[in-house]
Amino acid sequence: RDEAFWDYVRPNEMDTPLEVRTLPKHKVQIMLLSQYRVEHLDELLKQEVWKTGNVKLYYSQLTEILKSYIEKRFQCSVMERTTAELLIYIRNHITDTQILNALERILTHSDFAKFAKQFHSEALHRELLNLSKSFVEQTRLNTNPQS
Repeated sequence: RDEAFWDYVRPNEMDTPLEVRTLPKHKVQIMLLSQYRVEHLDELLKQEVWKTGNVKLYYSQLTEILKSYIEKRFQCSVMERTTAELLIYIRNHITDTQILNALERILTHSDFAKFAKQFHSEALHRELLNLSKSFVEQTRLNTNPQS
């Protein structure tokens, strides 16, 4: 892509880091990190990479998008962590067991597909991607706190 991305945090506001996208003709669009990652997940789903037989690529991209989101959202380094290490770390930041179980399911099935070359159904590919979108949406910072 020809687009450049930077992290931006509004000072003195409780908000999630924003992505600033420099577009052609010097237009600038500011997008919430969670929205940006959901768009990446939607694009991955549209590509249907698994249909070309490249299931490993699909799950590699899925976990990369999720880990990138987790790194920026929770301000930590997780890209090189194993699934077990990431789950131990994230339990310090997320207490909702449904969210934790969903993340564990996504990462475990991704590991099986990438490393054990386990095949999943198309329905499971879509389900895990939708779980990933839910994870992002459920863990984003509230940008409109209720008083």
